[in-house]
Amino acid sequence: MSYTKNFFDEKNDWSKHKDTLLNRYIVPYLVKVMTTKVDIITIDGFAGKGKFEDGTLGSPLIIKDGIYKAKSISKSQTKIFPYFIEYEHAEVLRKNLSDKNAIVISGDYRKEAPKILSENKGKNIFLYVDPFGIKYLDFEIFKNLKPEDYNSIELLLNLNSFGFIREGCRLLKCKQEDFDDDLPEQQYESDTTKNTIENMNKIANGDYWISIIKGYHNGDYDIFEAENRLLLRYKEELHKVFNYVYSIPIKKSKGRLSKYQMIFATNHKDGAMLMADNMIKCNNEIQEEINNGQAWIFDYNYSLMNIERDLLNILDNALINIKDLYDKVYNHYGFVYLTSDINNTLKKLEKQDKIIIYRYPRTTEKGKISKSMDIKKHTIKIKRKKI
Repeated sequence: MSYTKNFFDEKNDWSKHKDTLLNRYIVPYLVKVMTTKVDIITIDGFAGKGKFEDGTLGSPLIIKDGIYKAKSISKSQTKIFPYFIEYEHAEVLRKNLSDKNAIVISGDYRKEAPKILSENKGKNIFLYVDPFGIKYLDFEIFKNLKPEDYNSIELLLNLNSFGFIREGCRLLKCKQEDFDDDLPEQQYESDTTKNTIENMNKIANGDYWISIIKGYHNGDYDIFEAENRLLLRYKEELHKVFNYVYSIPIKKSKGRLSKYQMIFATNHKDGAMLMADNMIKCNNEIQEEINNGQAWIFDYNYSLMNIERDLLNILDNALINIKDLYDKVYNHYGFVYLTSDINNTLKKLEKQDKIIIYRYPRTTEKGKISKSMDIKKHTIKIKRKKI
């Protein structure tokens, strides 16, 4: 596996994209959770130096700025405790954060994160995991996140699924000719631990990855399908802890393997919707950079051409809550449609007499039949109209 000691010199484009997503999500997340009036614990498991040598902000400073902005917006006085775990550069991180409220812990994420989680049961947890290399990613930490132990839990994970496959091929002595050499990796300079098949099982929470890689090696499917199968199985493992698990690829260019899979997991529908919209908006911004040779994920305007068809394919004659419909869309098609565009399309299909929308309450304050799609003011259920 390829590693670099110059990881913090300059932020790569794909790193900028994932940090943009974190930046867009952290403030609305905090503002919403602050209304619970229960302490919020944010944990950055692989914090790094806080910023890059070129001056670009890293995740710790993004989270720090997000906390102060959320506090300036929210009327709640809910306390927020930000933890930053850093193995090698803790002192540099403390200096860059320059914040007495920031709790910087010098140590290994695999040892320190469980301690923080154990000491903060009953609280709101936001766990950001952006590992420098896949070998430091222990699934046991996620498996121990029992929903009943906390007021809420949300996980944002940058999974290097392609890097996992490459490392698996190395360990199993399988073919690697399709691999992209510029995949970013960084290893702790003071860590001489070598990865093993046993550790890969800990990362994946099982040995299912072995048959996936052997299938790729035998030519049963290509590297893209191997990554897809690995991702689906990994998300199934996360589903044992979280009700809602979604992913979207961060790519360097169109048609290439993903640099990372951004995985978001939560037990709350509202959190899922918030992250969905933020991921899509972030990706739309990335799409605008295509002409400059930047990252590509998908063309949103093109995908909107299929939104009516996709919604009708999911809807049937049974009533479904609109939040559950969002979840079905995300699981079936991925993060492809903004909730606002789903709502507008549903209203259009209602006018076309293809679906029926029930809104509770049925009338506005002035006694008129409601046509609103505001899920904060209405319970909204939908079904396809019988032909």
